Amino acid sequence: METQIVERFVAPEEEGFYLRVPFQVPEGVEKIRVSYTYRKNENIIDIGLCSPEGKVIGWAGSNRDELAVSEAVASPGFTPAPPAAGQWQILLGAYHVAKKGCTVQYHIVFEKKELRIFKGDTHTHTCGSDGVFTPKELTQIAGRMRLDYLFLTDHNNEAQNETPYSTDTLTVLPGTEWTHYRGHAGMLGIRHPLRDIIANSGEEVREILQIAQERGALVCLNHPFCPFCGWKFGFDLPYDLVEVWNGGIGAEANLKCLHWWDEELRKGKRIPVIGGSDFHRLEPGRIPAFPCTNVIAPSKAPSDLIQAIRKGHSFITAEVEGPEMVIDGHQVLPGMEVAPFRKIQVEFSGTTPGMEALLIGSGVRESVPCAAGVTRMETEMPDHGYLRFELREKGEEQKDRMPLLISNPLYVEESPS
Repeated sequence: METQIVERFVAPEEEGFYLRVPFQVPEGVEKIRVSYTYRKNENIIDIGLCSPEGKVIGWAGSNRDELAVSEAVASPGFTPAPPAAGQWQILLGAYHVAKKGCTVQYHIVFEKKELRIFKGDTHTHTCGSDGVFTPKELTQIAGRMRLDYLFLTDHNNEAQNETPYSTDTLTVLPGTEWTHYRGHAGMLGIRHPLRDIIANSGEEVREILQIAQERGALVCLNHPFCPFCGWKFGFDLPYDLVEVWNGGIGAEANLKCLHWWDEELRKGKRIPVIGGSDFHRLEPGRIPAFPCTNVIAPSKAPSDLIQAIRKGHSFITAEVEGPEMVIDGHQVLPGMEVAPFRKIQVEFSGTTPGMEALLIGSGVRESVPCAAGVTRMETEMPDHGYLRFELREKGEEQKDRMPLLISNPLYVEESPS
């Protein structure tokens, strides 16, 4: 956290003027907080905020003592905006100024970005399609579960994206699940990914996915091995991610996807994976973030979350309260390239002696017993390919069940040709 104090003396002859008070925002800010003080018994001073591009972010009367702005959420009367580095301006409304003038002191706090783990759900449905809760009700459920983020992804529908639902504790992101009788694809991160939903040929499917990508959406092939609505269009199409773990289908279909993904990694493909609950209603074993995609990002601003998911900076757990994983103190993140033979330290928290950690990669498959609380291991990157991690419960019967944790891979840095 970083603080600036800026003062502006308002002369009596400036009464009735609107004045600008510049201040500098440093790099890497997640949220700006501004509070201000002056002699209220003698003066009336209003406040507004202007971005480096000259856009008015908002305005408030003298009844407001403070304001806050971030990319996802802002105080009433202010528009959410990325706290970009540069010269911002406080807008000072000098409605009434005492004859001796007025000193206004602004206390500006910058909440800095810092890599950490954000827990949430990439696949949910509201009553706008075949869910039962309104978007507001669903976000309230997510808030009570203390999720950090939530995507709303109704079938062939963008209406759920029209109203902002983010709060100080929950970032709500737009999404759509393009839904066809031969497969479903999540389109994450933008309000309007679809130009059309109708496709009756492979080329029309390609065009729908391509347009979504061109508009900025992350395209995810959802539950591709589901026996009822799996992906039947083949994998030679534009997509960014695969939903390797879906909470609405059985372990058999999810395990098929996990095995397929591992085969693709062995072939040299680099495919980030996520998990989504496919939540529609509260039922036994069906709640948001079951499974949970744990995203490692510098903030829960939409742009930071989307970028981290795109790069595979995440791991999936069976539930929100599941184990966590940190590699080299977050100096190395899942999805990154790492030099061959480099030693890395992996720390799992929330483990029990009934679990084992698996190292899976090019020519690598090792099992390490877990300790109570925290399990640490040091390993070495292979000479090529990838290395990923799982946590599983011990026992032969566990092979037919999904792991407790699945990481995106570390990729071995390729030598320049």
